[in-house]
Amino acid sequence: MKKQFKILSVLVALLATFSFSSIMVQALPINQQFINNNRSYRSLRPIGIVIHGTCNEGATAQNNRDYFNRVYVGASAHYFVDWNGVIQIIPGNEQAWHAGGYANRNYLSIEMCNPRSGNIEQFNEGYKNTVELAASICKSNGWNSANNIFSHKYISDTYRQTDHQDPYSFLIQYGKSWNTLCQDIQNAINGQSINITSPKEESKQVNTKPIVGFTYANNAKVEGDFLYARDSEGNVIPGR
Repeated sequence: MKKQFKILSVLVALLATFSFSSIMVQALPINQQFINNNRSYRSLRPIGIVIHGTCNEGATAQNNRDYFNRVYVGASAHYFVDWNGVIQIIPGNEQAWHAGGYANRNYLSIEMCNPRSGNIEQFNEGYKNTVELAASICKSNGWNSANNIFSHKYISDTYRQTDHQDPYSFLIQYGKSWNTLCQDIQNAINGQSINITSPKEESKQVNTKPIVGFTYANNAKVEGDFLYARDSEGNVIPGR
């Protein structure tokens, strides 16, 4: 009897350890707060998602939403994700201004918010929320593969309409990678668990040095009656 109790105790401990680092993805509530400023009002039939990093340390999804609603900067995104949840600021059938003309016309956009001072717990929550959101969008659009998800780096390198490399450095700061993010999204699409073990638990040091990513006014420029993005050589490219 004592032996059976001991075995049971070990199993319970193992299950508790597993549930701490791995979770099943749940449906994520989306708080719709559409902005009045920085809108294209142009139709969008998305073929995928571009994931960005805000490079705006400590600013929440609500902070970002309120800024874009208040100040015209010729840039926007569909979703902002932080450790508190998700705020959608542009309708899913409308173009946002997030990664140059081609991407704006074809992709939804998700901005991952950057925690203040390397807060790993906040990163883990934001990471989980990003995975859940991306998987939910994929499933609702009939995309059964994470192959429909792209980084801003990929868009920049492929279409040369922006020069941003996010969210690579942002993920690396917290012990994650772009491939890991895509695999976790794929697992979520498949209904499998995802791993959110933090670098802190592995005694890794988080580097909070500023990184290159999304900033409020550097993604596009207003000239005349049109919105323009610039490529890596400074050439003007229509953003809408």
